[in-house]
Amino acid sequence: MKQAVKVLVFGGTTEGRKAAEFLNEAEAECTVSVASEAGAEELEKLKNIRIVVGRKDALEIEEFIKTKNFGLVIDAAHPFAEELRKNISTASKKCGVELIRLKRGMGSGNHRNALYFSDAHECAKALKGIEGNILLTTGSKTIREYTERLGTERLYVRVLPINASIDAVKEAGVRNEHIIAMQGVFSKEMNKALIREFDIKCLVTKETGDNGGFSEKISAAEEEGIQSCIIADPDHSEGVSLKELKKILKEKYGLSEKKEIALIGMGSGNPDKLGIDSLEALNRADTVIGAKRLIEALDLKCAKYSEYDAQKILNIILEKEMDSANIAVVFSGDTGFYSGAAGLIKLLEKNGIGFKVFPGISSIQMLSASSGISWEDAKIVSIHGREADYVGAVKENKKVFMLLNDASDIKEIAEKLMLSGVYNSEIITGIRLGYDDEKVIRSDISECAGLDISGIACCFILNKKILTEIITPGRSDEAFVRGNVPMTKKSIRELSICALKLKNDSVLWDIGAGTGSITVESALLSRNIKVVAVERNREAVELIRENCLKARVDNVEIIEGEAPEILEGLERPTHVFIGGSAGHMKEILKLLEAFKSRIRVVINAVSLETVAEVKEVLETTEHTDESVVLAQISTASKAGRYHLMKAENPVYVVSFEMGGE
Repeated sequence: MKQAVKVLVFGGTTEGRKAAEFLNEAEAECTVSVASEAGAEELEKLKNIRIVVGRKDALEIEEFIKTKNFGLVIDAAHPFAEELRKNISTASKKCGVELIRLKRGMGSGNHRNALYFSDAHECAKALKGIEGNILLTTGSKTIREYTERLGTERLYVRVLPINASIDAVKEAGVRNEHIIAMQGVFSKEMNKALIREFDIKCLVTKETGDNGGFSEKISAAEEEGIQSCIIADPDHSEGVSLKELKKILKEKYGLSEKKEIALIGMGSGNPDKLGIDSLEALNRADTVIGAKRLIEALDLKCAKYSEYDAQKILNIILEKEMDSANIAVVFSGDTGFYSGAAGLIKLLEKNGIGFKVFPGISSIQMLSASSGISWEDAKIVSIHGREADYVGAVKENKKVFMLLNDASDIKEIAEKLMLSGVYNSEIITGIRLGYDDEKVIRSDISECAGLDISGIACCFILNKKILTEIITPGRSDEAFVRGNVPMTKKSIRELSICALKLKNDSVLWDIGAGTGSITVESALLSRNIKVVAVERNREAVELIRENCLKARVDNVEIIEGEAPEILEGLERPTHVFIGGSAGHMKEILKLLEAFKSRIRVVINAVSLETVAEVKEVLETTEHTDESVVLAQISTASKAGRYHLMKAENPVYVVSFEMGGE
């Protein structure tokens, strides 16, 4: 087991903060030394880190290392804090402790219109030959190098909003209106805005690396077409990267962070609408992963990966294990509402990776707020990247909320609803909710066919007249188009469907479906039931299709062909009704037996030959819960003023269960 080590970090930089975050997560005994209170503020949330504030010379650093018995020193000080870095090096050598210098990533060194200088003195001399206003972003320590050579009339100075920095600039003669006291790091757009506001012609910066906002300053200068002057990093090549530091700490000292991935719901995708906790998690992140639309909306200085597949996101997380202390994954809407977060959470749990969920505002909440329509009583349906029976939902509910692929879906939705008999309804469509250009369109269903709309969308459908339908089997025989095809009569249908004991999520095979009377009645019980109607007769297949259309059921799949061959490859059934087997009863049941899962079977037998075939099958097939009912039914028909009973053919209704649990 590796021996625990006390670590001293000299910070005040982004790299120092990231190193401290790693050590905090690793629960190392760590102290971070920073020069100012501003540097300490960024570290206050790290519960396992001790923070000391104040500048120290070489002797003070040496004494501190000895008295606190530090075994490792990490120099993550600013690359231009040359005196401090020398003091750290001297003190570490005298105390005989290991020193690791953490360097910054410098990015590309190819910059248009950029002049490089070794120090502020050389840069100030060169600025004499450059006309126009100058923006200094090099801090307060070297301000007199510029004011003594250039005066203060055309100097604009950006410094930290702390008294020491502001006072130093004032003492050098810079006027208040030329002092820009702001806390960075600054975006490219912010830099461009300052350049335009103060009519800047030359920007001066230190080569502070990517984490110091260097690239944003240079890019802003390039895009605004102005000169940039760069004070080169004095020890550009020395030190290790953050990734290399983590590897050393892990392999040599046994320190490794406990990762916690931030899963952030971004609502509409507009960063301006995020909550404080979500914003803080994003600002802490050094890697952000999410769908392209969401990633592009984030103005963050970190690594970004455009990806929405859960497995691919996990692969990125595993690849970034060593060089990312804080990884955030962003999702549209709320993480618990039709979100990809669910799939990723399962993978993270499986791989033992910790995570914290930051919920967002869901689309149903946004549309409710924008339209004034409450949502607690809405039936929720999503067709965003999936299929769903929204027709059934609208028929059975006064209020339905739908997640759409695009606003253009509304036209097809309206057409399909009207085809299914839904007319007296209103559709409220929300487009680009949460953005400045959001729209909420209220339309009668009949008007939706003419809508020419597109964009990220969702909708409420308000059905003013719910279609009340009989939910028990027993439609009259006259309700079906029959032609010359045999049909299971009403009374036998009722017995057979009751014997099936269908459930809300059943998959029913109707073999020898005939006119489709069993198919239709079963499909009407619940739109969550899937019925597969199997029929070899072409005329009968057309009748099934016609009867399904007449009954307005769309949870039916019609298969033309002869069983058992045509059954191969179909979705495994939970229930099977056999109304006609064309002499292949034994083969059909053998195929069902091969599933080795519980299947409820109901058979109708009219002829003695079929009865004999069923008897033989029952003797050779393993089954339970057997029931045989002979139904001899007569129905009354009017003959003048009399009612005469008319007998129907006797039918055996045989039911049983096959397979295991």
